[in-house]
Amino acid sequence: MVKALIDSDSLDTQRILVISGLGGCGKSTLVTKFAAEYQSKFEKFFFIDSTSASTVRADLIESVRSIGGQYSQVTLEGALAFFSSPKNRNWALIYDNADDVSLDLAPLLPNANHGVILITTRNRLLAQLASSVHLELDIMSKEESIEALARSSRREGKAEDSDWLPVIAEEVGYLPVALIQAGSYMFQTGCSGEDYVKILRENRREMMETPASAQRDRTHHSAYSAFDMSYAKITSQIQNFLHIISFFHPSNFPLAVIPLAAKADFLTAPVDLGDKGEHFEEAITLLKATFCPGGSWQDRTIYQILSSLQNYSLAAQNSAYGTILLRTHPLIHSWANDRIPSEKVPVFRAAACRLLACACQEVLLETHIMQHIDTVLSTSAPIALNDKAAFGQKLTTMLRLEDGTAIWEEIYQELLGRHGRMNLYVATAAIELAATFDENLDRMEELETQAVEIRTTLLGADDEQTLRASLELAGTYHRQGLYPKAEQVQQRILDLRRERLGEHHEDTIYAKDELASTFRETYRYKESEKLQQEILREHIKQHGDSHPKTLTSMNELGILKYYQYQHEEAQEILTVVLKKREEMLGREHPMTLVTLNDLALVFVDQAKYKEAEEIHRQVLRVRLRMGKTQPETILCMENLVDTLSKMEKFPEALKMQRRVMKLRIASLGIFHHLTVESLSNLAYIYRLQGRLAKSNKLLSAAFPQVRQHHGKDHSTTLLLMNELSVLNAKTRRLHKAASYGRYVLVKRAEQLGETHSHTLLSARNLLDTYKKMNRHRLASVLLMRWLQGGIRELGEADAETKFAVIELGTTLRKLKRYRDAEQIQLYALERVQELSGDKPEEWWNEVKQLATTYDVQKQYCKSRDLRERVLEKWKPGDLDHDYLHFRLDQCNTLHRMGRKKDALALLDGIISPFSSAKTGDEKTVDKTLDFLKRRRNSIAFTSSRLRIRRRFRYTGRGDGVDI
Repeated sequence: MVKALIDSDSLDTQRILVISGLGGCGKSTLVTKFAAEYQSKFEKFFFIDSTSASTVRADLIESVRSIGGQYSQVTLEGALAFFSSPKNRNWALIYDNADDVSLDLAPLLPNANHGVILITTRNRLLAQLASSVHLELDIMSKEESIEALARSSRREGKAEDSDWLPVIAEEVGYLPVALIQAGSYMFQTGCSGEDYVKILRENRREMMETPASAQRDRTHHSAYSAFDMSYAKITSQIQNFLHIISFFHPSNFPLAVIPLAAKADFLTAPVDLGDKGEHFEEAITLLKATFCPGGSWQDRTIYQILSSLQNYSLAAQNSAYGTILLRTHPLIHSWANDRIPSEKVPVFRAAACRLLACACQEVLLETHIMQHIDTVLSTSAPIALNDKAAFGQKLTTMLRLEDGTAIWEEIYQELLGRHGRMNLYVATAAIELAATFDENLDRMEELETQAVEIRTTLLGADDEQTLRASLELAGTYHRQGLYPKAEQVQQRILDLRRERLGEHHEDTIYAKDELASTFRETYRYKESEKLQQEILREHIKQHGDSHPKTLTSMNELGILKYYQYQHEEAQEILTVVLKKREEMLGREHPMTLVTLNDLALVFVDQAKYKEAEEIHRQVLRVRLRMGKTQPETILCMENLVDTLSKMEKFPEALKMQRRVMKLRIASLGIFHHLTVESLSNLAYIYRLQGRLAKSNKLLSAAFPQVRQHHGKDHSTTLLLMNELSVLNAKTRRLHKAASYGRYVLVKRAEQLGETHSHTLLSARNLLDTYKKMNRHRLASVLLMRWLQGGIRELGEADAETKFAVIELGTTLRKLKRYRDAEQIQLYALERVQELSGDKPEEWWNEVKQLATTYDVQKQYCKSRDLRERVLEKWKPGDLDHDYLHFRLDQCNTLHRMGRKKDALALLDGIISPFSSAKTGDEKTVDKTLDFLKRRRNSIAFTSSRLRIRRRFRYTGRGDGVDI
């Protein structure tokens, strides 16, 4: 400021500095201080009261007349001519408080190429008058605020208030005039910082209206009186707007809410519970008068409001993801609320709630409106049930389930008290309340069953509202693992909607989506993918390729590709979804986090553990800010634990899994199925780490208690029994492992079906146990049953079916049923080649198993030629684990054929890349290289012995050996 006005090299030009900012930010104080320090550098120095054009004229005339002599009767023109004259070059004029936006100040400035002019204003438009510098004042920094507060309260260096001064500074929003007020009050009354905070919170209005006596400028006003000066000049429309938004959070109010609500006449009700509120009509009238003064919404209205607020420095704007966000100072926010006439407060509050409720279904505004919903709900003032329901539904959508449960439980109980159980509004509240019980599936089923019964009784079984309730109930069946029951309901509803509403109706599409989810969980991926493709086409046709519904369908399609091991396609789809969601919603939106998590799962399956770990940590950081006890946060922790375990980062994985356990116990109890699942995962990590005794101790202690609490056949008990079976097999207690494994498999097949993921996992574990026991005949029986169910329900192309075929071929080979094994393996190879075409990376494992069967039968040429077909086209990289072992098998075959040179040449080709490999995992590379070198020596040594033995032949004669 000093450099621009005094130290400037451009003394032959007029220097005009405009200082703008909200009332009370210290503009006048700053120029008063400037005048005190630098007035002596000017021959003439005048303050001009600029509150209006008339005061400017009067002060200009009076300033020149005060010189006396020939200027004692000067007019306005003469006064301006005085300052413009080359004879009077060294002067300074301070136009103070030029806040009125209707004030045309330019004609009242001396037209000259000399002199200094300072203008203080709340009107940012006057910045256009600045010759070079526009100084826009904002609030003080935290450190500056504490210093100003300590100085004005005379508390410098007093330790007893050191902890409270930062609190006071934050309470008044670091605004200079409010800081001086606070310090002045503390100095006059002698109250402590702690007492002042308490008094301020209880009597904010009175405290902010009390003028400070310690101000250096000439106004001696309070914070509220500074704002009142602007309030008197703005229109009633802007006043009403400030009053309405004063019920929201002061930061980042999305202005897009206003046109969204106005175009629906402020009548949008995401959930209708028959209660619009006592002040509904008055609130609608107020909203229309404020935002639709001409009778209908005009897009320019929002810019007119924004311009007026900024002209008086009552608000600032910023933007995020294409949305304009409005920010008001906390004290302006409080002042705007305090200035509402007491009898009008309920109407303005109702208008604020109505405005916000209208935006609750807009996905693009979700992250912006949540803090405003929290602010509205934080007061004890009554809110219309329709609006409260909209807020509760949004809390559930944003996975704030505990908060959602509290809101909906209150609504549900209130409606029960008003209407009794057999009421349609009660049914609606029951469905919404059920949606908040993310983990309590029994409570969800109870509430949704109640809703279906109410609607069936009052509306009929085929009414659309009844169908919606039934579809929600089917979703709960789905989550309980009751897939046949869920599918039956979903298929019936889809058929009815297709008949009534057609294929393209939104409700039909939703029913398809629910059925597709059930198909996915029962491994009917092709059927699920077909439905998802139909859904995606409809969403693109109706909404475009970037609509949230379209992106959700694409995300589901990406996950289906992941489940079918089509990782590259899954990654491609999810990457597109992620990019669009980040652009539209931001990187921390819950839907963006879902896509990030899904992409991390794909990376884990591709063994890209570092990329997966980075994503999981990023998602977890955001989730933790949303709440560490939220179900999605805990699930994110477990995903990270899984990735860390695969990376063998066991100490960190164990630490985080123990944390998960504590959170589960605290929120769900010790016997909840998710708590027990977390315990099982902890035991699993111990087992991976090789700490089998620790794993056994943990499981053995928990199993009897869980079995007693839930019963022997409960899914939670079976979970621990399955883990005990695996652990016993690992510690060679094979008969006990087989006993547990058989029981779990039988019960899961009965409860969940033969092709459920848990059933198939049990089958795999039991198969491994049988193989360790050399019970290959039992293994073959198990596999035949598994294979029959897989082909029947999952199809020949399913990964589980292919696994069963490969294992059956291997088991038959171990039973020395080579012809049967060869037949099964040829069938598996032909089928996978039909499905994947000429892609050896898709069928190398089938070739590996068949070639091994040929080797056992000493059909080495067939084995060699079969592998050679794969090696010609399959080049995943020299260090790839599967590729390494596949080529080693070929070495062994060549060795058995007596082709030593070919075997050693191939082995040298394998060893060479490992000798020069530079990877992060040097220990593994060195271990592999040592194994390969020992294998080479073994082949070379064995070949020499065979060659020597062939040279000596016993002739049968008594004269010794023929050489």
